[in-house]
Amino acid sequence: AAALGDGEDTEVVDIALPPDSARSWMRALAALRLVVASRLGIDHEDDHDVDDPRFGVYDWLGYRLEGLVDALSDD
Repeated sequence: AAALGDGEDTEVVDIALPPDSARSWMRALAALRLVVASRLGIDHEDDHDVDDPRFGVYDWLGYRLEGLVDALSDD
């Protein structure tokens, strides 16, 4: 099996979510991101250390949340 990032082609999969479900996911991701921020001691954007691997989950949640916001604003 190919690992992500090893140069292999990846398949893009579109997932259709009804707006109500997307908003529910947004609330859940935002809540999780707040919990992670609290645990990492992030009070302001300046508190985020991009070189610290513990911030990966925080960044990933923000990335997914931004994707949902963008998808809903395209409608």
